[in-house]
Amino acid sequence: MAEGDNSELDPIIVIANKISQDVTEVTSSISVITEEEVKIREINEIQDLYRTIPNMHLLKTGNKGTQTYGGIRGITQLMNGAPVIGFFVDDVYYPSSDISLFDIERIEVLRGPQGTLYGRNTEGGAINIITKKPAADRSGMIGVGYGKHNDKVLNFSLNTPLIDDTLYARISGRGVDTDGYKTNTLDNDDAVDESRTIDLRANLYYSATDSLNIDVGFDFQRYRGNWATFASLEALESNPHDVTVNDPGNLDKDARGISIKVEKTLPGENRLISISALRNDDSDSEEDLDFTSVDMLRFHLKEETDSFSQEFRFVSDGGPSKFKYVAGAYGFYEDASQYIDTFFDLDMLFGSGGNVNSINDGETKTLGGALYGNLIYSILGGLDLNFGLRYDIERKEFDYLWEGGSALGYMPQEGNKEDTCSALLPKFGLSYIVNENIMPYLSVSKGYKSGGYNLAESVGDEFDPEYTWNYEIGIKTNWFSDRLTCNLALFQIDWNDVQIEVIKAGGYSAIQNAGEATSRGVEIDTNLRVTDSISLRGGFGYSDATFDEYEYSGENYRDNKIPNAPEYTYMVGVRYDLGRFYLDAECLGVGKTYFDAANTETQSDYKLVNAKIGYRGDGFSAYIWGKNLTDEEYLTRAFKMFNSWYGKTGDPLTVGMNFEYKF
Repeated sequence: MAEGDNSELDPIIVIANKISQDVTEVTSSISVITEEEVKIREINEIQDLYRTIPNMHLLKTGNKGTQTYGGIRGITQLMNGAPVIGFFVDDVYYPSSDISLFDIERIEVLRGPQGTLYGRNTEGGAINIITKKPAADRSGMIGVGYGKHNDKVLNFSLNTPLIDDTLYARISGRGVDTDGYKTNTLDNDDAVDESRTIDLRANLYYSATDSLNIDVGFDFQRYRGNWATFASLEALESNPHDVTVNDPGNLDKDARGISIKVEKTLPGENRLISISALRNDDSDSEEDLDFTSVDMLRFHLKEETDSFSQEFRFVSDGGPSKFKYVAGAYGFYEDASQYIDTFFDLDMLFGSGGNVNSINDGETKTLGGALYGNLIYSILGGLDLNFGLRYDIERKEFDYLWEGGSALGYMPQEGNKEDTCSALLPKFGLSYIVNENIMPYLSVSKGYKSGGYNLAESVGDEFDPEYTWNYEIGIKTNWFSDRLTCNLALFQIDWNDVQIEVIKAGGYSAIQNAGEATSRGVEIDTNLRVTDSISLRGGFGYSDATFDEYEYSGENYRDNKIPNAPEYTYMVGVRYDLGRFYLDAECLGVGKTYFDAANTETQSDYKLVNAKIGYRGDGFSAYIWGKNLTDEEYLTRAFKMFNSWYGKTGDPLTVGMNFEYKF
């Protein structure tokens, strides 16, 4: 290309396979969101990210801090179940993914099982968040914003060297205060779902020698808000953003973590890496669970998770060798406690019985470890073999107590259970570089999701791990002097011991294993730099996820669709740069989604339109943004309780303005 022509797309280096690779060389389906895209496309929360990735979907049960259930390629997470998408920030596993996205360098999203390199709870895929690291320059940023629902936003970052060429520091944060978009019909309170969030991150980077670096990270999240988000589906049809509660509830959540990453460069362009991490997530919530103006059902939930992990990794990804490989050992300990206090007014619910408080108290301690390795071998003339293997083992100990349910027909229960499970997780891939523009590939990989124990219902009952095999064939291409990238993947997922959420007679849900299921589909990712000023992007994902074998309570659900798995998702977007001004617009679509295994309740297909107009000066920038500009009405969660259906709607039309100053 002619010198000075910037219309080609920039190369992107990723660490998806825990080695440095060009994204076009990764033998699996991967999407990468760069720092610039995160800012331009207003990807500020985890739900913003999910909506931009083919075949990914997120169920929101409330504002940030409430439970979120991620799904990918038809594989979905359940209430109180383990995640199906591993969430990692700077190589550290997070048990909760509902964080703010700020001061980001890059986001890598891998679709398909990633058990070989990432272990448990990645049977659907993995999300890698790579944050900005301390650098040698002195710089900073402060930004403020205001939105339609009295949304107030503050962002900042500060980078500074502490000792020249040796020690650097960076601190950044994001704060959000909002009235929410729900209105309580009981008192006309339009801030019934108000909330406040603070996220902070700090890093110290120590360059001890030319070959030894130490990175210490600390993060903190505080969420305070109400929890009043659900209403009957019948009421939502006419008033999609109204709730009726006698108590707005509350949700308090704190999360904090510290990590230490030590990287030593060895002879032969090899590296030895140690990653140590300590995390704590603590939440306390109360919800008006009858969703009416009377006090007949309240739900109080306290959860806390403490975890420690240690990983040692040896990486060889440099030099002219035909081999690139990574080998490692990983260990973790997790202590997760859950306390549920449910208040029932049986007189109002059933006509007699008085008031009852049902207490469910449980604690799960998990000790686990793994050994893994992954090899990429250039066999000959552009033909590469990728082989990996991981052995995972974990031991769970569950203590539980259930009391106060005798008036509902339940006897008090107390006990202790233990179990040990292990998994061998292979991965095989083959790719061929036809030329610098075309690389077809195929891959086979295995993933698994941890088993566990029920607490809220069927107390103490165990559910087994869930296993998946993913078969994928795809092609990655670049065209027109790297102006166009177009990637295609076809996949089939077979999984056994499928974990499914079932609603029991008391209104609580329990998890059980459901037999077998299959998901087949296709994904397309494309980017086109039309000119220096105009770029287009698009993505499409289709998945046909159905039960092959599942019977429950006398019903046969064979060939029924997997709950909470959209038939398709798509994204089309355009960006236009005109000097210091720019325009970005996109349309995000979601296909038909079923909310239960019986396929009785659905959300029809819908689309969201977002846009942004901005100005970028030498240090100052400003922009106006809008989300869901057509004010589409849609459900993000629906469930059945006491033979009635309830749900939560997604965000309505929202607009705002932001200002930012860099120094």
